[in-house]
Amino acid sequence: MNKPYNIILILMLIMNVVIGGALFHQTSLLTEYKSKINNLELKVEDLDGVIKERIVPGLREVSNKDDWITRNTYTKNGKVILEVMEDPSLRAGKSFGYIFSFSEPFETFNRKELAIYAYHKETGDKITVVPPKIITNPSSGYPSLERFIAFFKIPISGLWRFEAEIDGEFYADVILLVKE
Repeated sequence: MNKPYNIILILMLIMNVVIGGALFHQTSLLTEYKSKINNLELKVEDLDGVIKERIVPGLREVSNKDDWITRNTYTKNGKVILEVMEDPSLRAGKSFGYIFSFSEPFETFNRKELAIYAYHKETGDKITVVPPKIITNPSSGYPSLERFIAFFKIPISGLWRFEAEIDGEFYADVILLVKE
């Protein structure tokens, strides 16, 4: 009677070893799959970042160039990054002062070239209102470019799109109505 009991114990021990080996193998497969899933999640996050940082702003830039609705702010990711305060008596043919209020940190602009161009809706004319210049200091009394002041004359009345560029790349734009 002792022998069948020993055989049963040996069989149970062999089954435990086999099951343990199978469980160990499954655990290693699960770890490998988890690692692959984590890598895929990182790649998806990178893709999300690319979509948010490059593709969506590019689409917004294209759509803004066809959108000629008067607005003095530009919003990116739900946050106003540029606001232009123009003289209420703004008229064509006369020099006026404009305050370009950039809300991003100074590091966004430091040692980069800023230029502002204006495009007339009707004629397509382009004028340089702020020639390209390297930014090395924030606005006087401010930590960034909250009060970037420019004086210039718009030659003809109508809708004008003022486009700010950083290092030759689109940054933001506003649409202003210049009266006659």
